[in-house]
Amino acid sequence: MLKVRVKVKIMNNTVLDEETYSFWKLINKYNITIPMIQRDYVQGKEDKRINEIREKLINNIKLAIQGEKLLDFDFIYGSTKINEDNEEELSLLDGQQRITTLMILMNVLVKDFPEINKNSDEIFVADKDKIQNCILFQGRKNRLQLQTDPKYDSIFNDLIINCESFAEIDEPTKKELKLDAPQYKYINSAVFFYKKLSELNETELDEFVNYIFYSTNIIKIECTNQSFAIKLFQVLNDRGLELSPSDIVKSYIIGKVFVTAYFTVSYCSLRSQ
Repeated sequence: MLKVRVKVKIMNNTVLDEETYSFWKLINKYNITIPMIQRDYVQGKEDKRINEIREKLINNIKLAIQGEKLLDFDFIYGSTKINEDNEEELSLLDGQQRITTLMILMNVLVKDFPEINKNSDEIFVADKDKIQNCILFQGRKNRLQLQTDPKYDSIFNDLIINCESFAEIDEPTKKELKLDAPQYKYINSAVFFYKKLSELNETELDEFVNYIFYSTNIIKIECTNQSFAIKLFQVLNDRGLELSPSDIVKSYIIGKVFVTAYFTVSYCSLRSQ
Protein backbone atom coordinates (compact mmCIF):
# COMPACT_ATOMS: atom_id res chain seq x y z
CA MET A 1 0.00 0.00 0.00
CA LEU A 2 1.32 3.47 -0.86
CA LYS A 3 2.57 5.83 1.81
CA VAL A 4 1.11 9.32 1.90
CA ARG A 5 3.51 12.15 1.17
CA VAL A 6 2.58 15.70 2.03
CA LYS A 7 4.32 18.85 0.89
CA VAL A 8 3.50 22.53 0.60
CA LYS A 9 4.14 24.59 -2.53
CA ILE A 10 4.17 28.36 -2.86
CA MET A 11 2.84 29.64 -6.17
CA ASN A 12 2.07 33.32 -6.77
CA ASN A 13 1.83 33.81 -3.00
CA THR A 14 -0.83 31.11 -2.84
CA VAL A 15 -0.27 28.06 -0.65
CA LEU A 16 -0.99 24.73 -2.28
CA ASP A 17 -1.33 21.71 -0.02
CA GLU A 18 -0.47 18.61 -2.01
CA GLU A 19 -1.02 15.07 -0.78
CA THR A 20 -0.73 11.68 -2.46
CA TYR A 21 -3.58 9.21 -2.00
CA SER A 22 -4.44 5.74 -3.13
CA PHE A 23 -7.84 5.56 -4.82
CA TRP A 24 -9.27 3.68 -1.83
CA LYS A 25 -7.99 6.19 0.71
CA LEU A 26 -9.39 9.12 -1.27
CA ILE A 27 -12.82 7.66 -1.99
CA ASN A 28 -13.16 6.28 1.55
CA LYS A 29 -12.39 9.67 3.10
CA TYR A 30 -14.48 12.04 0.98
CA ASN A 31 -17.87 12.36 -0.61
CA ILE A 32 -17.12 14.01 -3.96
CA THR A 33 -19.06 16.75 -5.71
CA ILE A 34 -18.60 17.90 -9.30
CA PRO A 35 -19.44 21.63 -9.21
CA MET A 36 -21.17 23.80 -11.78
CA ILE A 37 -17.83 25.06 -13.08
CA GLN A 38 -17.04 21.64 -14.58
CA ARG A 39 -17.97 20.64 -18.11
CA ASP A 40 -20.27 17.71 -18.76
CA TYR A 41 -18.96 14.15 -18.97
CA VAL A 42 -17.22 13.55 -22.31
CA GLN A 43 -15.03 10.47 -21.82
CA GLY A 44 -17.87 8.27 -22.99
CA LYS A 45 -17.85 9.84 -26.45
CA GLU A 46 -16.97 7.73 -29.45
CA ASP A 47 -14.04 9.20 -31.33
CA LYS A 48 -10.45 8.18 -31.97
CA ARG A 49 -8.80 10.16 -29.18
CA ILE A 50 -11.26 9.18 -26.45
CA ASN A 51 -11.16 5.53 -27.52
CA GLU A 52 -7.39 5.72 -27.12
CA ILE A 53 -7.78 7.20 -23.61
CA ARG A 54 -10.05 4.35 -22.50
CA GLU A 55 -7.87 1.67 -24.08
CA LYS A 56 -4.75 3.26 -22.59
CA LEU A 57 -6.26 3.18 -19.09
CA ILE A 58 -6.92 -0.57 -19.31
CA ASN A 59 -3.59 -1.42 -20.96
CA ASN A 60 -1.52 0.73 -18.60
CA ILE A 61 -3.04 -0.97 -15.56
CA LYS A 62 -2.23 -4.38 -17.06
CA LEU A 63 1.37 -3.31 -17.71
CA ALA A 64 1.68 -1.85 -14.22
CA ILE A 65 0.51 -5.12 -12.65
CA GLN A 66 3.21 -6.94 -14.63
CA GLY A 67 5.79 -4.47 -13.33
CA GLU A 68 6.49 -3.00 -16.75
CA LYS A 69 5.06 0.48 -16.14
CA LEU A 70 4.43 2.85 -13.23
CA LEU A 71 0.88 4.18 -13.33
CA ASP A 72 0.13 7.62 -11.91
CA PHE A 73 -3.43 8.97 -12.29
CA ASP A 74 -2.18 12.41 -11.19
CA PHE A 75 -5.59 13.86 -10.36
CA ILE A 76 -5.82 17.53 -9.40
CA TYR A 77 -8.52 18.47 -6.91
CA GLY A 78 -10.02 21.59 -5.37
CA SER A 79 -11.61 22.49 -2.07
CA THR A 80 -12.65 20.38 0.92
CA LYS A 81 -15.16 21.14 3.63
CA ILE A 82 -17.43 19.60 6.25
CA ASN A 83 -20.95 19.57 4.81
CA GLU A 84 -24.31 19.97 6.57
CA ASP A 85 -24.36 16.25 7.40
CA ASN A 86 -20.96 16.56 9.15
CA GLU A 87 -19.27 14.60 6.35
CA GLU A 88 -16.00 15.45 4.61
CA GLU A 89 -16.74 16.68 1.10
CA LEU A 90 -14.35 17.31 -1.75
CA SER A 91 -15.36 19.63 -4.61
CA LEU A 92 -13.40 18.84 -7.76
CA LEU A 93 -11.37 21.45 -9.53
CA ASP A 94 -9.93 19.01 -12.04
CA GLY A 95 -10.18 15.27 -12.57
CA GLN A 96 -13.97 14.92 -12.77
CA GLN A 97 -13.77 13.08 -16.10
CA ARG A 98 -11.52 10.39 -14.61
CA ILE A 99 -13.33 10.10 -11.29
CA THR A 100 -16.69 9.76 -13.09
CA THR A 101 -15.20 7.10 -15.36
CA LEU A 102 -13.81 5.24 -12.35
CA MET A 103 -17.19 5.44 -10.61
CA ILE A 104 -18.82 3.90 -13.68
CA LEU A 105 -16.16 1.16 -13.56
CA MET A 106 -16.95 0.50 -9.87
CA ASN A 107 -20.63 0.07 -10.72
CA VAL A 108 -19.87 -2.39 -13.51
CA LEU A 109 -17.73 -4.44 -11.11
CA VAL A 110 -20.38 -4.58 -8.38
CA LYS A 111 -23.28 -5.39 -10.70
CA ASP A 112 -21.67 -7.87 -13.09
CA PHE A 113 -18.61 -9.27 -11.25
CA PRO A 114 -19.83 -9.69 -7.65
CA GLU A 115 -17.52 -12.66 -6.94
CA ILE A 116 -14.41 -10.51 -7.25
CA ASN A 117 -11.75 -11.30 -4.59
CA LYS A 118 -14.32 -13.43 -2.78
CA ASN A 119 -11.84 -16.21 -2.01
CA SER A 120 -8.81 -14.04 -1.27
CA ASP A 121 -7.05 -14.22 2.10
CA GLU A 122 -5.03 -11.06 1.48
CA ILE A 123 -5.52 -7.99 3.70
CA PHE A 124 -5.58 -5.34 0.99
CA VAL A 125 -8.18 -6.60 -1.45
CA ALA A 126 -11.16 -4.93 -3.06
CA ASP A 127 -14.17 -7.20 -2.71
CA LYS A 128 -17.82 -6.47 -3.49
CA ASP A 129 -18.55 -4.78 -0.15
CA LYS A 130 -15.52 -2.50 -0.39
CA ILE A 131 -16.35 -1.52 -3.96
CA GLN A 132 -19.95 -0.86 -2.95
CA ASN A 133 -18.68 1.44 -0.21
CA CYS A 134 -16.93 3.46 -2.93
CA ILE A 135 -20.29 4.00 -4.59
CA LEU A 136 -22.54 4.60 -1.57
CA PHE A 137 -21.60 6.22 1.73
CA GLN A 138 -22.97 4.05 4.57
CA GLY A 139 -25.12 2.30 1.97
CA ARG A 140 -27.45 5.25 1.51
CA LYS A 141 -25.81 8.29 -0.10
CA ASN A 142 -23.95 8.54 -3.39
CA ARG A 143 -20.24 9.20 -2.96
CA LEU A 144 -20.32 11.15 -6.22
CA GLN A 145 -22.67 14.14 -6.60
CA LEU A 146 -23.03 15.72 -10.06
CA GLN A 147 -23.86 19.44 -9.86
CA THR A 148 -23.00 20.51 -13.43
CA ASP A 149 -26.73 20.34 -14.17
CA PRO A 150 -29.58 19.60 -11.72
CA LYS A 151 -30.93 16.73 -13.81
CA TYR A 152 -27.62 14.93 -14.45
CA ASP A 153 -27.32 13.54 -10.93
CA SER A 154 -30.69 11.79 -11.22
CA ILE A 155 -29.81 10.57 -14.73
CA PHE A 156 -26.56 9.08 -13.41
CA ASN A 157 -28.51 7.41 -10.60
CA ASP A 158 -31.07 5.90 -12.96
CA LEU A 159 -28.62 4.67 -15.60
CA ILE A 160 -25.55 3.71 -13.55
CA ILE A 161 -26.14 3.53 -9.79
CA ASN A 162 -29.54 1.78 -9.98
CA CYS A 163 -28.73 -0.43 -12.96
CA GLU A 164 -28.86 -4.13 -12.04
CA SER A 165 -26.57 -5.32 -14.84
CA PHE A 166 -24.77 -3.86 -17.84
CA ALA A 167 -24.50 -7.20 -19.62
CA GLU A 168 -27.54 -6.77 -21.84
CA ILE A 169 -27.44 -3.01 -22.36
CA ASP A 170 -27.08 -1.90 -25.96
CA GLU A 171 -24.36 0.49 -27.01
CA PRO A 172 -25.65 3.97 -27.87
CA THR A 173 -25.79 4.84 -31.54
CA LYS A 174 -23.30 7.25 -33.11
CA LYS A 175 -26.12 9.76 -33.46
CA GLU A 176 -26.94 9.55 -29.75
CA LEU A 177 -23.29 9.95 -28.76
CA LYS A 178 -23.05 13.18 -30.75
CA LEU A 179 -25.74 14.78 -28.58
CA ASP A 180 -24.68 17.13 -25.79
CA ALA A 181 -26.61 15.17 -23.14
CA PRO A 182 -24.16 12.97 -21.15
CA GLN A 183 -26.47 9.99 -20.50
CA TYR A 184 -25.40 8.15 -23.65
CA LYS A 185 -21.75 8.70 -22.74
CA TYR A 186 -22.34 7.18 -19.28
CA ILE A 187 -23.80 4.09 -20.91
CA ASN A 188 -21.08 3.88 -23.54
CA SER A 189 -18.36 3.86 -20.87
CA ALA A 190 -20.21 1.21 -18.87
CA VAL A 191 -20.58 -1.07 -21.90
CA PHE A 192 -16.90 -0.58 -22.76
CA PHE A 193 -15.79 -1.60 -19.26
CA TYR A 194 -18.14 -4.58 -19.18
CA LYS A 195 -16.64 -5.92 -22.42
CA LYS A 196 -13.04 -5.33 -21.31
CA LEU A 197 -13.50 -6.87 -17.85
CA SER A 198 -15.24 -9.89 -19.39
CA GLU A 199 -12.01 -10.66 -21.24
CA LEU A 200 -10.08 -11.13 -17.96
CA ASN A 201 -9.88 -14.40 -16.04
CA GLU A 202 -10.58 -14.51 -12.30
CA THR A 203 -6.99 -13.88 -11.20
CA GLU A 204 -6.46 -11.08 -13.70
CA LEU A 205 -9.68 -9.37 -12.63
CA ASP A 206 -8.75 -9.56 -8.94
CA GLU A 207 -5.31 -8.08 -9.61
CA PHE A 208 -6.76 -5.40 -11.87
CA VAL A 209 -9.15 -4.07 -9.22
CA ASN A 210 -6.67 -4.37 -6.35
CA TYR A 211 -4.19 -2.32 -8.33
CA ILE A 212 -6.70 0.50 -8.87
CA PHE A 213 -7.61 0.53 -5.19
CA TYR A 214 -4.20 0.36 -3.57
CA SER A 215 -1.39 0.97 -6.05
CA THR A 216 -2.37 4.03 -8.06
CA ASN A 217 -1.22 7.52 -7.14
CA ILE A 218 -3.85 10.24 -6.94
CA ILE A 219 -2.60 13.74 -6.20
CA LYS A 220 -4.89 16.03 -4.23
CA ILE A 221 -4.09 19.74 -4.35
CA GLU A 222 -6.00 22.21 -2.19
CA CYS A 223 -6.04 25.88 -3.22
CA THR A 224 -6.46 28.45 -0.50
CA ASN A 225 -8.52 30.94 -2.53
CA GLN A 226 -11.29 30.61 -5.09
CA SER A 227 -9.92 32.89 -7.82
CA PHE A 228 -6.61 31.03 -7.93
CA ALA A 229 -8.47 27.74 -8.12
CA ILE A 230 -10.31 28.98 -11.21
CA LYS A 231 -7.03 29.96 -12.86
CA LEU A 232 -5.50 26.60 -11.99
CA PHE A 233 -8.49 24.87 -13.59
CA GLN A 234 -8.00 26.80 -16.82
CA VAL A 235 -4.29 26.00 -16.99
CA LEU A 236 -4.22 22.36 -15.89
CA ASN A 237 -7.30 20.95 -17.56
CA ASP A 238 -5.46 20.52 -20.86
CA ARG A 239 -3.82 17.39 -19.41
CA GLY A 240 -6.91 15.39 -20.37
CA LEU A 241 -9.28 16.36 -23.16
CA GLU A 242 -8.78 19.90 -24.36
CA LEU A 243 -11.09 22.54 -22.94
CA SER A 244 -13.51 23.99 -25.44
CA PRO A 245 -13.86 27.79 -25.68
CA SER A 246 -17.19 27.52 -23.85
CA ASP A 247 -15.51 25.61 -20.98
CA ILE A 248 -12.91 28.36 -20.54
CA VAL A 249 -15.51 31.14 -20.75
CA LYS A 250 -17.73 29.31 -18.26
CA SER A 251 -14.95 28.93 -15.68
CA TYR A 252 -13.89 32.57 -16.17
CA ILE A 253 -17.42 33.91 -15.65
CA ILE A 254 -18.03 31.72 -12.60
CA GLY A 255 -14.70 32.85 -11.19
CA LYS A 256 -15.75 36.48 -11.61
CA VAL A 257 -19.09 35.74 -9.95
CA PHE A 258 -17.35 34.20 -6.92
CA VAL A 259 -14.95 37.13 -6.60
CA THR A 260 -17.73 39.73 -7.05
CA ALA A 261 -19.98 37.96 -4.54
CA TYR A 262 -17.17 37.81 -1.99
CA PHE A 263 -16.31 41.50 -2.46
CA THR A 264 -19.96 42.52 -2.16
CA VAL A 265 -20.48 40.56 1.06
CA SER A 266 -17.23 41.88 2.56
CA TYR A 267 -18.04 45.49 1.59
CA CYS A 268 -21.53 45.30 3.08
CA SER A 269 -20.10 43.77 6.24
CA LEU A 270 -17.62 46.64 6.59
CA ARG A 271 -20.34 49.25 6.07
CA SER A 272 -22.51 47.66 8.75
CA GLN A 273 -19.65 48.05 11.23
